[in-house]
Amino acid sequence: GTLTTPTLSLSGGTLGGSGTVNVSGAATWTGGTVTGTGTTNILGGMTMSGSNAKTWAGSRTVNNGDSASAVTTSWTGGNMVANGSNNTFNNTVGATFDISSDNGFSGGGAFTFNNAGTLTKSAGSGTTSFGGWIMDFNNTGTVNVNSGTLSIGAANGGGTSTGVFNVAAGKT
Repeated sequence: GTLTTPTLSLSGGTLGGSGTVNVSGAATWTGGTVTGTGTTNILGGMTMSGSNAKTWAGSRTVNNGDSASAVTTSWTGGNMVANGSNNTFNNTVGATFDISSDNGFSGGGAFTFNNAGTLTKSAGSGTTSFGGWIMDFNNTGTVNVNSGTLSIGAANGGGTSTGVFNVAAGKT
């Protein structure tokens, strides 16, 4: 089934299942787990903050925006941990994924990050890592590194890019 909610706050516990969750307004994720085979559509933007890990289990898909919604997800703190198989985050055309921390993706599960919008590392003088054991990073949009280092790579991952990478002077 499908559930539409005006807001979503995940600060612990689990969001799971095989259905679709549409979040029409603001979403916040400060800790806890997303799991199951379902889909979560972030249609009003999301903030991922706090020092707690944000864990992916099962094979959940999260869509940041859709073709009609130019939304922003801001990642300001806490590591992402992939423990399931085939977890996917889609940063859709017109959407923005803004990183203003030095946290990273890790874990032993399979994870795919698809960027068709704009991904920007806007703050943090250290490294943000898209790594883990099996992680694919696919870019058909724009990646901007305006601060610190953005590290993309995994022990058994891969990915493709037909998009653009812009790296500010002195950044990597």
